[in-house]
Amino acid sequence: MEDAPKTRPHTVMDPTQMSVGEMYAQALLDTLPDDAEALEIAQELEALSGVLNSIPEAANLLSGWAMSTEDRSTLIQRLFAGRVSEKVEAFLSVLNRRNRMVIFPAVVRGFRKLLDLREGKIEVTLTTATPLDPEQQTRIGQELDATLAGKAVVRLRVDESLLGGAVLRIGDRVYNASLKSELMKFKETIAARRMDVKAK
Repeated sequence: MEDAPKTRPHTVMDPTQMSVGEMYAQALLDTLPDDAEALEIAQELEALSGVLNSIPEAANLLSGWAMSTEDRSTLIQRLFAGRVSEKVEAFLSVLNRRNRMVIFPAVVRGFRKLLDLREGKIEVTLTTATPLDPEQQTRIGQELDATLAGKAVVRLRVDESLLGGAVLRIGDRVYNASLKSELMKFKETIAARRMDVKAK
């Protein structure tokens, strides 16, 4: 893995950053052949990410360019020594030495995704206009398990702008059955017909 170029860091959702984060996540996962231990590391990384999100000042210092690599290393030891496992602390040190702490959120997301794939799980994001009750969540999970060749890991989101229906993301594919989507298609159809009329 190459050292980070001395350029200005990008946003968390930058595609390049997500790709590099997944590469580092894969390297970490490859050192964890035992799924139980890998799950513990995933939970530890996610908990650590949550802590950093709750302390923006610390997150900015660790991921920013105002501090030297040595100063960030000292900060990492002060914050996490004895509070995280040796493997996670060592991994943070690797990210720091390579000036990659800025991609930590992408690493956390990529690690969980890769672990799910290794365990035969399929990540599914279901976005609805209103929250689903527990019975609906259970039924949808069962239906997805029966449909997909694997165990569905359903992550729920609420987006009131959908108006109704749902948007289902399975991997890189998106299935849109929202009322908002149907209205947009209707508007596009009407606009196309008006263009045809004007053309005549």
